[in-house]
Amino acid sequence: MVVKEPVELAADAVIDHARAEADARKNASARRLPLLYRFDELRGLEPWQQARIVQQGGALANRDISVVASCFVGLTLIVVAAFVSPPWFHDSGLAVSALLLVLPFILIRRARVRHHVRQLLRSEKQGEQS
Repeated sequence: MVVKEPVELAADAVIDHARAEADARKNASARRLPLLYRFDELRGLEPWQQARIVQQGGALANRDISVVASCFVGLTLIVVAAFVSPPWFHDSGLAVSALLLVLPFILIRRARVRHHVRQLLRSEKQGEQS
């Protein structure tokens, strides 16, 4: 059995303390995740890791054709509704319609971000194992 010397134990304690302080600083400065992007897959990670993974997943999702197409369709329908709707509908009805037309875009983007977050987490686990 290997017994560590007191000097090695003290060095390990100093390193662990420095690592804990660095993680605490990163967690304090990490962006808080919106409720929409708090996935179960991220629960085991530190807040700064969660923010990084969701940011990367969001960047990948923004390039997906489904997200781009849903954004384009939603905005097109809002513009068409603004021109076709009667004047009395412009006050409150148009805002509600715009919200309802943008909602599918938000949900599609959330699904694509979650998909990419899962892929990123899977690739990180495989990288650690090899």
